[in-house]
Amino acid sequence: MKYHTNFILLFLIGILFSSCSRTQLLVSTFENDITGIQPNTELPGDPVGDVIRYDNVIAPRIRVQNSTISGEKALHFTQVPLIPYPPETRVWLNFRGASTSSDKKLRFSWTAQHQNAVDPDEYVLIELSDGAAKTIARFYFYADGTIKRVEDIDSDRKRDLGKVDPTLRHVVFVEVDVRAKTYKLDVITAATNSNISRDALPFNYSDFTVNSTNPINPTLSFRLDNGGNDRRKYIIEGVEISQEN
Repeated sequence: MKYHTNFILLFLIGILFSSCSRTQLLVSTFENDITGIQPNTELPGDPVGDVIRYDNVIAPRIRVQNSTISGEKALHFTQVPLIPYPPETRVWLNFRGASTSSDKKLRFSWTAQHQNAVDPDEYVLIELSDGAAKTIARFYFYADGTIKRVEDIDSDRKRDLGKVDPTLRHVVFVEVDVRAKTYKLDVITAATNSNISRDALPFNYSDFTVNSTNPINPTLSFRLDNGGNDRRKYIIEGVEISQEN
């Protein structure tokens, strides 16, 4: 995954996440995509079976553009108004990993940044799931850098996890222990005083089934809800999903 060339971030990532061997289930950096249009949904190279999926109704919100990092590309997920607004199930941008057994420890990671927000309460909703109907975790990433975990999906009750510098890219790691039904969240920026680390957070879906013969497709999903600022965007530099060997 491209984390860009900032040596501070690379140093922190190397310390935190260099311990065990892993198998990649999804890698998306947009480097092979054409700028100005939607990305390839069938991701090239290894791993086999990783895809990007979304309903055509949100296609106007999705464009590959040149990154602010020289020579690289990024996916711009922009809050273009959708009129009439479709059902919530149709407005997710999904990164769906290759099939794996449901008893493996998983890692979801992405690099991104808010841009053009005018209201600190504007947010991107982010969900980790099994690729079917079971949610592992759901987060609100607000434009002012605040990050909240959804404690109860039905009521949308939230818990504040901390705040990062919104002017900087954030690199997010979610380490999922499927057997324990808990996960660890780390949000890293180039500022050492602007990071978040939370451990042993419980799954949103308590009935998540652990079964080595029951395949899942670990999925990372993003959603922008309608609001007053149609220039707001969440710029995604890269996404990776992997499992511990």
